Amino acid sequence: MGGAPRIEWSYDGAQLLTCAGGTLRRHGLDGSPTIVDGPHLLDARWRGDGSIVAVDEMNVTKRYRGTEVIDMPREYQLVLTSARIADSDHYLGMNDGQTFVATFDGNQRWKLDAYKHNVGSMEDRTSAAISTDGKLVAIGYETRAYANYSWSRKEGRGWLVIHTKKNQVIDRSWGATKRAPSATHLAFDAAGRRLALATPEPGPCTGVIRVGRDEKYPRDHAGGARAVAIDDRGILAAYAYPRSIEAAPRRLRVDYLEPGAKGGSQIGLVDTLWIEPDLEDIVALAFDRASRRIACLDANGRIDVVPVP
Repeated sequence: MGGAPRIEWSYDGAQLLTCAGGTLRRHGLDGSPTIVDGPHLLDARWRGDGSIVAVDEMNVTKRYRGTEVIDMPREYQLVLTSARIADSDHYLGMNDGQTFVATFDGNQRWKLDAYKHNVGSMEDRTSAAISTDGKLVAIGYETRAYANYSWSRKEGRGWLVIHTKKNQVIDRSWGATKRAPSATHLAFDAAGRRLALATPEPGPCTGVIRVGRDEKYPRDHAGGARAVAIDDRGILAAYAYPRSIEAAPRRLRVDYLEPGAKGGSQIGLVDTLWIEPDLEDIVALAFDRASRRIACLDANGRIDVVPVP
């Protein structure tokens, strides 16, 4: 799966970081980007003190403070194919054989039992997200069509949410589909109460759900998005669509969601507005911490900042 592209606001809202193609860059809002490190980084996040933390392919955590770089290697070497860092001292690491949550100091807090949770070697784990506190993990996976004399299965795409403290699946959905050549995108709000999903196929899909409520995940949202973000409060969700999606009049959709913690999985929409950023195909999105601006990153490494409508 590789490192999924990341764009993120600094805590003071004055800078952005991007991590794409293994390279970490720092961006001023009115200046050119500065390369911080690369080309083997999988994910990076701002810290509250203004530093940046990243995880590389060799499972080494790096902290950047100004020009200072601090490496925090593990006692053993483990090659990763993907990492997603929480907004805390936790990260989710993945490779062909393992999916785990660890802390920056090397403590492994949870490890996926692929067969218990039915995401074994026959399912390709292609995307993931981790909640702020590291308690929840969302995994997007794909199944290939297969048939022999005694058994067959359809091609499809699914996702699940695991409560890592309880080691239990609390949400799950799968559907047969002709898979597009892109992964499902997943994002938690700050409290881990809501999960935003975007599947690349243009047909109807699930949008934002309340986590751990019921097993009803209506497919009433426009599919085909290539990136998704949800604000810290969980009441704004943004989806980036390519130009080829007919259901998208413009390329950035912003949903205003019903507030409130009560209710089932399904969350009602209050309003939907569309924006046209000055970019090519968008691969990553991020709301600022005040939910007033959306940062967009395209496949060529360009960024655009648009106001929340």
